[in-house]
Amino acid sequence: MNQANQQEWLLLQRSFASYDKQAIWLKIVAVATWLCLLQSTAGLQLQLVAIGLFWLHEIMLRVVQQRTAERLLQLEQANAQQSEIAMQWHTLWQSQRGGVAKLLSDYAIQLIKPSVAISYISLIILSLAKYFRF
Repeated sequence: MNQANQQEWLLLQRSFASYDKQAIWLKIVAVATWLCLLQSTAGLQLQLVAIGLFWLHEIMLRVVQQRTAERLLQLEQANAQQSEIAMQWHTLWQSQRGGVAKLLSDYAIQLIKPSVAISYISLIILSLAKYFRF
C-alpha cells in the first residue's frame, strides 16, 4: 500500500471504530434520559420524541460510518491494484452521491438494522407499556 493510501486508511479505520464507541455512548445517554423522563411527569409524547431524536442521531452517525466503510474498501481495492486514490474521498463521493432518494434509502437501511433499532424499539415498547399499564 502506498504511503498516502496507508495514511488515509489508518485515519479512516480509527474513525470507523470510534463511531461504534459514540453509538454506545449515545445509547447510554438515551436510556438515562428516558429513565429521567419516565420518573418525571413527562408524558408519553415527550418520551417518544426523545427516543426518536436519539434514534435519528444514531442513524445519522451510522450513515457516516457506512460511508467510511465504503471508502476503506475502496482504499483496500486500490492497494490490491497498486493504485493511488488517497485524498480523493470527497471527489469520489460527490460523483457517486445520488439524490434525495439515495440519501433517504441510506437512512432507511440504518433505521431498520437490528443493532441500531433494538434499543430504541425496546424503549418505545417500555414507554407504551407504562403508559397503557400492560
